[in-house]
Amino acid sequence: MLPGQPTAFHKKYGPQNLSLPESPEIVVEVVSPSNGTAEMEDKRNLYFEVGAREFRLCNEYGNMRFFDPNGELEKSAMFPDFPGHIDIDVDVV
Repeated sequence: MLPGQPTAFHKKYGPQNLSLPESPEIVVEVVSPSNGTAEMEDKRNLYFEVGAREFRLCNEYGNMRFFDPNGELEKSAMFPDFPGHIDIDVDVV
């Protein structure tokens, strides 16, 4: 993708949903049944484009995946002791 071109996420959902001049250093996205793999990849790439250092993806079972701009990590690079699984009460979510 060339700089200034809209991402697939922007094309599908519009820039108002994730229009950031800069990103937090760590981004956590919780996947819902309506989120697709391509959507999460688009969001991850967009956050990295605006400065995120780490992207965490939590599925509906509490399993965590960690990414940096180069790809998927075994564990968080910024906080290596962060668990790979968290307990989620799906009845509350």
